[in-house]
Amino acid sequence: MKENFKEYKLETRDDFIIYLRYLIQLGQRQLYYFKLYLKEMELDIERLRNNGIIDGLTYEKHRTSIAFLTIYLFNLIGDESKGALSYRKFRKLAEKKEIGLIPLNDKIKNILVEANNARNWSCHIPESYLHAEFEAAKKHNKNFSKEGVIRIPSPIIVTIHKTHSIEWLMHLVNDSKNNRDNFVNVLLQMKKDFSILIGYRMEVLTEYSTDLNTLDYHVDIPGFSIQMQNK
Repeated sequence: MKENFKEYKLETRDDFIIYLRYLIQLGQRQLYYFKLYLKEMELDIERLRNNGIIDGLTYEKHRTSIAFLTIYLFNLIGDESKGALSYRKFRKLAEKKEIGLIPLNDKIKNILVEANNARNWSCHIPESYLHAEFEAAKKHNKNFSKEGVIRIPSPIIVTIHKTHSIEWLMHLVNDSKNNRDNFVNVLLQMKKDFSILIGYRMEVLTEYSTDLNTLDYHVDIPGFSIQMQNK
């Protein structure tokens, strides 16, 4: 029978070790950059606090950088879709196979549920967003309604703000700190699980390599993965 590379089967204890080890590697690396981006935002808040204004493009760079990693980590811990690599899926399969892991506490369980909800919402543009636009406009007395759109459908106005209130960045930092704390807690739980699986206390060593990082090996990984997904 032809092997199915779209999914990584978790059957044996070794399978679970290989799978969780990879999750920890990915999570550790992305969380490293997440913390750096968060620090950069905090430095900009301190620099711009007295002025109270941040350049629109600078804010968008912060927002898109941290959003990319946030969605990545939500997926890594909370995705349950078919063929997805995630800790939530790992734990559910581990419970079925009864491989000896300690049950999760309510805090970690809730984080995984929230991560699943967040990735389901953020990995596509929900139609509820359109409803929310009209509801928010009504609440704040903005001139935006279904009737208004039908009455004057064109021209379509696209607003690009050149500046933002610093509160926008402060709000982004607060949300990101909450997410960071959740990601850290789940990563710690992954490491506890891994220690149980291998039978001794695991460790993570971060290497700050000065070698030039070239494309050759790394560019093949997503390429091979896409080929496997489409077979």
